[in-house]
Amino acid sequence: DWWQLWDEAEAQKYSLEWSPTRKEFPPMELVVGSIDTAFGEKEENDYSAMTVWGVWQDANRNPRAMLMFGWQKRVQLHGQEIERLPNEPLEVFKARRRENWGLVENVADICKRYKVNRLLIEDKARGIDVANEIKRLYTRERFGVQLVTPVKDKVARTHAVVSLFSDNGIWAPDTRWADMVITQCSSFPRAEHDDLHDTVTQVLLWMRSNGLLVRAEEVSAAEEEAGRYQPPPKRISARYGV
Repeated sequence: DWWQLWDEAEAQKYSLEWSPTRKEFPPMELVVGSIDTAFGEKEENDYSAMTVWGVWQDANRNPRAMLMFGWQKRVQLHGQEIERLPNEPLEVFKARRRENWGLVENVADICKRYKVNRLLIEDKARGIDVANEIKRLYTRERFGVQLVTPVKDKVARTHAVVSLFSDNGIWAPDTRWADMVITQCSSFPRAEHDDLHDTVTQVLLWMRSNGLLVRAEEVSAAEEEAGRYQPPPKRISARYGV
């Protein structure tokens, strides 16, 4: 219930369209991708998952975070090379090749489509491999790669971002992939898989620590502190008695 719905009525408030034929998000100040990688591609392992988030300002100029895309799949690091069949239509070939993409190819495609500025990857074995491959193959792209080291356990990290939700700061559209992300988050920690959930806490903690998402109470406190009288700093000579 804490997720704020981005739908047709909400989009119209910003002179934007959200319909079956055209879907527009508000202008984003920053777009961030967040990845949780599986340790392997076997069926018994977890999914590799990715969510894309945009930071925007609502009508009251409050910073908000919008879930722009969610994806999960069991895939290898790299996909298979697929050759075009004789007389195969180009669009059919592209779709068939896409089905055989690996994690690196899928991540790069999502980053390009959503114009990601920063790509967060958990600093673990498979995550390091993904980061290195993206840097090697897509060095000319606009998205920068950053390895993130988790602090504390998953439950503690989840509690740390709850205030962003309860403050109406987290938005998502009414789509099938958004429902997949929301359902997994609401089921944590009892869900069978938590890969999408982990991408959510990873990116929101990163945004919070970098001052991109500030709660209303924090803004008020900062404004109040800025309005207080601050005595001028002492000169260096006065500090050291010279």
